[in-house]
Amino acid sequence: MKLELNAISLLLGMLSLSLFRELPGHAWFIPAGIALTLLLLFRKALPLSFLLAGFLWAGLDGHNYIQSKLPTDLHGTDFTLTGKISSFPKGDNKRITFLVTSTAPVSERWPGGRIRLSWRDPVSIPTLGDEWSFRVRLFTPSGMLNKGGFDYERWLYTDNIVATGYVRGDEQRLNGGAVSVDRVRHYFRERIDALANQQQHQAAGLLKALLIGDRSGIDQQQSQSFQATGTSHLIAISGLHIGLVAGACWFLASFLWSRSVRLMRRVPAPLAGAIAAILGAFLYAALAGFSLPTQRALIMTIVFAGATCLKVYYPPLVRLAVALILVVIADPRCIWQPAFWFSFSAVLLLITLFQYRRNLSSWQLLIIAQLFLTALMLPLQATFGMPLSLISPLVNWIAVPWFSLLLVPATLVSAILSLFDFNLPVQIYLQLADWTLALINLVAEYNSPLVIGQQHILLTLAAVIAVFLFVRYFSWRSLIPLLMLYLLSWARLPVEKPYLKLVVFDVGQGQSLLIETENHRLLYDLGPAFPSGFNTAESVVIPYLQAQGINQIDKLILSHDDKDHTGAADSFLTRIMTLELLEGQAVESTGHHGPRACRAGDSWQWDGILFEIVHPHNRDSGISDNDMSCVLMVKSDETTLLITGDITKPVEKQLLENADLGNVGLVTLPHHGSNSSSADVFVNSLQADYGVVSSGWRNRYGHPRKPVIDRWSATGTRIFNTADSGMQVFRWERGSATPVIDSWRTNHASFWNR
Repeated sequence: MKLELNAISLLLGMLSLSLFRELPGHAWFIPAGIALTLLLLFRKALPLSFLLAGFLWAGLDGHNYIQSKLPTDLHGTDFTLTGKISSFPKGDNKRITFLVTSTAPVSERWPGGRIRLSWRDPVSIPTLGDEWSFRVRLFTPSGMLNKGGFDYERWLYTDNIVATGYVRGDEQRLNGGAVSVDRVRHYFRERIDALANQQQHQAAGLLKALLIGDRSGIDQQQSQSFQATGTSHLIAISGLHIGLVAGACWFLASFLWSRSVRLMRRVPAPLAGAIAAILGAFLYAALAGFSLPTQRALIMTIVFAGATCLKVYYPPLVRLAVALILVVIADPRCIWQPAFWFSFSAVLLLITLFQYRRNLSSWQLLIIAQLFLTALMLPLQATFGMPLSLISPLVNWIAVPWFSLLLVPATLVSAILSLFDFNLPVQIYLQLADWTLALINLVAEYNSPLVIGQQHILLTLAAVIAVFLFVRYFSWRSLIPLLMLYLLSWARLPVEKPYLKLVVFDVGQGQSLLIETENHRLLYDLGPAFPSGFNTAESVVIPYLQAQGINQIDKLILSHDDKDHTGAADSFLTRIMTLELLEGQAVESTGHHGPRACRAGDSWQWDGILFEIVHPHNRDSGISDNDMSCVLMVKSDETTLLITGDITKPVEKQLLENADLGNVGLVTLPHHGSNSSSADVFVNSLQADYGVVSSGWRNRYGHPRKPVIDRWSATGTRIFNTADSGMQVFRWERGSATPVIDSWRTNHASFWNR
């Protein structure tokens, strides 16, 4: 148990680093290193030593990344970049994204590193392993920060990406890569595409994902289908796939070796099997480009098989602890990746079940293992903002054996035979994969996403831990009252019912906000959508709603038909039940959802709070898109909120003439704080206590403009900008005009966030 405890201590030490908004200075590491040295002298203090060692190791690695990033003052600067293409390009002939690792200093002040680039209308598609030179514009790693949303900056940190940018021109291919693993991977990629195009197969992307770890061929619809059915883990080469190959190599080598008495005399069959397992895992990981998940799986394979090679026996939990220690030392950033927690948690669960399975049959064990894995994955998936599905256990119960016993072996066999121009197995495989995708898509159509709040995440995690303890110390039958208590607690957990709450999402250069009362919710705009398919409705708004346990919106207001406000509205309405849709201006993509026009004078009351549309009027149909914005006023006994959209100064004047605004507690600055809005008379009349700007960090429009901010500040308005604060939350209690304020980037960010 000592080594297991030390491994947990090391992990906790690394995790504690996330509590720091800024990393401790280098001066702190010297006394910490001395303290660690002294602690190592005392055996009983080993867990504390591992805790401190984990903190130090992760801290030093964090400092290394922070210092490697493109300096903020060079943000948006043009450079000549020379580097090696280090990922398969994703996209089409119109736009691709790829990784480049610089092979020469980018500038005198910044050496470079691993850079993520996009390229519009590329002259040719770069090949993995080739060296290119580009004229690029680079940016400091930055992203949006919201509760439940995808932390883009954390993803860049874990993938060691020190800058992002795009190609501006002067592209030149300097030389092709030498014979290497990259060239082999590129060969298989090209061959698969050629065969798939000949036969018009849709599953080439699946074959590339399972063979070389290239998921660029899996389109957005297929990816969403895998997510909806809880089978995304099957298309990412990780512990399951590496373990399967290692196990198959172990079995085959041991079996064939044991047929020869002469070989058995020299090397025992178990040892030959273990060596073959390590070799097989290494080769498969190489085919996948030694991605971080495959590196973890390879280390785990070496640890488990290495014990056999060394002829020593350690309990499975000890081997798992050794693997954990080696993995986090090799890559301290892996602890921030969902795959790390999924793989180690799943292995821990399976080890526990197999150790204490009592008199269970194989079928019973298989069913229980799948149910327990699902129960374990639910809180992990919810924590990382991943879609949840109730049909996941059933789908995985069928899909895991299908992929493990058929598709993955068929992938590898087809690849080997294709080297000898024997393509029939590949064509058969592609047909099987086509059927698999069709079935996954069919099941996904009938899936209803499971929405659970954070309180349910903690309850589920506690229940999983309790199950482990009961399995270890009690009987299986004793789980029945525990499960009944769990279900009862789930049903009776309190749901947050705020008196009045405003959430302004960080959606970059766009706008989206949520207003909540005790029993109702209104969503105003959805933020932008981009040609690449990325949109903030799916990456920011829906994850937040899911994290809060919200599965229904009473009203959705789309202020006007601009992509930075109404992006992916159709997708949102398909996924989240919305009782009523209001539009300041007709939005083409939402016509079939039965929208109603926003018109001044419309009002309603929710839980004693008045909601009133104050603009546009029926006579305003000929004005600009921005001035057609639906302006919403929310009045309670304590405060007044004014949500302005993108209106300009003429509409501001109309509001002062036609609407009874009075003193406003909070206003969203019109048009992201541009010079076209926030006239002196409007600002002075409102006398707002708080103003919120929704804008992108260092956006190309220069929003919000400094004169505008100065104008509002001069009246005593306290300004919040989502570009700086991240998601912004205001919560009013009954009887108090002063809100509780929570700035997400200030209070919840970690050291990797800007």
